This record gives sequence, structure tokens and C-alpha cells, in this order.
Amino acid sequence: MMTDYFFQHKRLLLPFLIFISLVVFLYHQLNQQPTTHLRPSQVQYLPQFELPNTFDLQQTITTQQILGKTALVHIWSHWCTECTITHPLLMQIKKQGYQIHGILYRSDAHTVKNWLQIQGNPYTYLILDNGSLTTSLGVKGTPETFLIDATGHIILHYRGALTHHIWQEHFQPMYEQATHSTQIKK
Repeated sequence: MMTDYFFQHKRLLLPFLIFISLVVFLYHQLNQQPTTHLRPSQVQYLPQFELPNTFDLQQTITTQQILGKTALVHIWSHWCTECTITHPLLMQIKKQGYQIHGILYRSDAHTVKNWLQIQGNPYTYLILDNGSLTTSLGVKGTPETFLIDATGHIILHYRGALTHHIWQEHFQPMYEQATHSTQIKK
């Protein structure tokens, strides 16, 4: 009699087990601590490149032009919502005297030039990437921010919108330390 009951309801057992597994998985995912997007870069140094200058496509910008000072390297796109949210912070960082270089990721130079004329330009150099540099850096999307020292060594890498907290707690102290270390070596 018990055997008959089992065989009659056996077809319901698999969906029930799948449902229970899904509930346990979702519960586990919702209760996990959020992971940080702040990480050491998998790439050790800024790769060698020679790419167009967004403001004058006839000119190129090279790795050598970027080296010599500690700087943020910010990968962004004009169509990226998080990038536009980060932009006012980058303007503040520039006004404080920090150096920022931009790398455009899948963006139109003309549209970006117009946008920056309205919003302000925080970048010392703005590189129009064809995909080679961002691929070499291991970029997954926009925005992403790197901190490089004067030699091009990548100190820090952040995936996502840069916030005041991330800037003040992580990037700014390491920027200051890298700048101080460079001055001591000179």
C-alpha cells in the first residue's frame, strides 16, 4: 500500500526537490555579505599603447606621455549611467589637484567632446580606445578606475562607480603614498 502511494507521487518529488534547492540557494545569496569591487589588478603595469587623442583624432597619446606622475586612469563611456554619476566626483578630484586620465570605451569621440564641453573635463589626457588597451587591462565594463604610480605600476583597480567613500578610504591615501614615494626617489 505504501509502495503504491510512493509510485503515484514519485513524479512530484523531483519538482519539489528542485523548488527546495532553489529556495535554499536564493536564501543563501540574499544573506551573503556584498563582495567588494576593489581589487589588486591582474595586470601589473599599464600596457604600452599609442592611441588617438579624443580631442584631436590626428594626434596620438602614448604610454610614455602618461608616465611620470601618479594618476587615476578612468575607463568610461558617454552612454554609461554610472559613468555620468561618477563625473561630478572626478571634477572635484581634479580641482583638488589630482591627475586623471580617461580612456573611452566604445564611445563616439564627437559625442563625448560635446558632452564634456557642457559637463566639464576632468581628464589630462582622454584616449579613444579601439578595444586593445581596455582588453589588455582586463576591463569588463564601465566604469573602471585604476591607480597608477609614476612608472605605470598599477596599484589599485576598482570596478564600478567611484564614490566619495571609495575615493577617500582607498584611492586618495594610496595616491598620496605613491606620490610621496615618487618624490623621495627623485
